Amino acid sequence: MPTYDYRCPEGHQFELFQKMSDDPSRPCPICGEIAERLMSAGTGFLKGGGPKGEPPHAPRDVSEGGR
Repeated sequence: MPTYDYRCPEGHQFELFQKMSDDPSRPCPICGEIAERLMSAGTGFLKGGGPKGEPPHAPRDVSEGGR
């Protein structure tokens, strides 16, 4: 389950750990106003076994001893 950032009309910001299918409208824990879910860039995650700095799909030159 992802963590979402919220902001209420009064300017309070908070995070909630919830399901993607949960209702995006939540009351602010400070003032009780309905808060809106903020857009987030997210945390990119690449999985791969390539050398540092190379994306996992980068071609490798096997003629120079690479695997």
